Amino acid sequence: MYRNIFQTTKIASLAMAMTALISCNKEDNNSNTPAPTPPSGQVEENFNVIYRVGHERNSDWAILPLSQEKMTSGKINFQSNGFVLPQTRTQQMYATDNGKKVFVYDAGTKKITKYEVTGGTDFYKKVAEISVEPILGNAGGTWKVMDNRTALIFGVFTDHIKNEQGAYQRTEATLIVGSIDLESFTANVRETKRYTLETQAEETGKISYINGLGHPIVANGKVYFGTTRAKYNTTIGKNEKNYTYNATTLVLDYPSLNNLTLIKNTTVNGATASPSSYYGLSYVNDGNSVYHVIPTNTGKIVKITSGAYDTSYDFDVKTALGLTEDINISGFFYVGNGIGYINYAPSATARKYEDGAWSVARVDLNNKTAIKMNVPEKLWLNFYQTAKVYNGKLYMPLCPINANGNVYIFDPTKAEPNGFVKGAELEVAGGALYLGAF
Repeated sequence: MYRNIFQTTKIASLAMAMTALISCNKEDNNSNTPAPTPPSGQVEENFNVIYRVGHERNSDWAILPLSQEKMTSGKINFQSNGFVLPQTRTQQMYATDNGKKVFVYDAGTKKITKYEVTGGTDFYKKVAEISVEPILGNAGGTWKVMDNRTALIFGVFTDHIKNEQGAYQRTEATLIVGSIDLESFTANVRETKRYTLETQAEETGKISYINGLGHPIVANGKVYFGTTRAKYNTTIGKNEKNYTYNATTLVLDYPSLNNLTLIKNTTVNGATASPSSYYGLSYVNDGNSVYHVIPTNTGKIVKITSGAYDTSYDFDVKTALGLTEDINISGFFYVGNGIGYINYAPSATARKYEDGAWSVARVDLNNKTAIKMNVPEKLWLNFYQTAKVYNGKLYMPLCPINANGNVYIFDPTKAEPNGFVKGAELEVAGGALYLGAF
């Protein structure tokens, strides 16, 4: 059983970080901070809060199980109570609806590990592990838990083929998609599908192709993947930057994963996915329409109804917020009744940690309105993972750069900047981040 302690090197770095924090504010002394109580086996609903020891990509992550009561009051302190995941930078985490089982996929090792929340001091017990290499081969891929029984694992893998003399011949893009049975915890290798994706000659010496998928969603017997595309310059052997293309979605029958089709929006350009966004930028609303966020620069949300793009739907979040500069969106969290919340920042500063330029907005998909929420300034949400809907409200852990924060509990029925209450206080140190709750 893994112990909920940091390795010696992590203890040292965290101790230095905590010393700096205490010197700035002696009242924030860890010795006076009550330790979070892990949920017992009787808790009906668990939240799993994600914490990152630093803001760099290779920083360790930790998770902590908390009851709904602990999310709403008191203090959350990871320095002495976080469960550090033995991991790499490529991990993706999901939980069952009640939060009692957690699944962690490491694309580096191509293994999925299953943990159960315990009532003891270890918090999480490793109960099973499987390899998805029989589905993906040597490729890393990504995954999404679709419900308490099924996960999909998938990826697009490209190869620019050259002859013996090194001259370009063709580009091959292959989709691999398979399923994981979460109950028996087995990979359904026989049901894995492989598709050769189209490539297009954009102009002389330049080929475009789908090179990435977003996390899928299911509606009306279909599964929808947002996509990214790339343009390959065969002369110089590199992809071109700032490539413009129509918003595109890849669609399969579900659960059979048959009958691949591509649908395009001829009125809106841009990616409908960000493969580095672990929990996706696509949602299905109560009317079974599919929505994708265009994550980079445009700030638009596009809509698919009855299997086709609704080109009459025009929701420009940037304009709705009264902004003139382009924005990036790192998270889109749907609550219900057409209401969701997004993380956004000016495109020019979105990736700069020191700027902390991120904000949260309430978006109304039906009325195409957006409201900037009065959350703290100096947020950095570029790597933000997920937020949890519970009893019709959205729980988001939010901390400014190098400062304590809170769990914010957003009420979608309140169309106002202060439409939330503050929950538990979040303690941080030395550039650490809270990345979400699931």
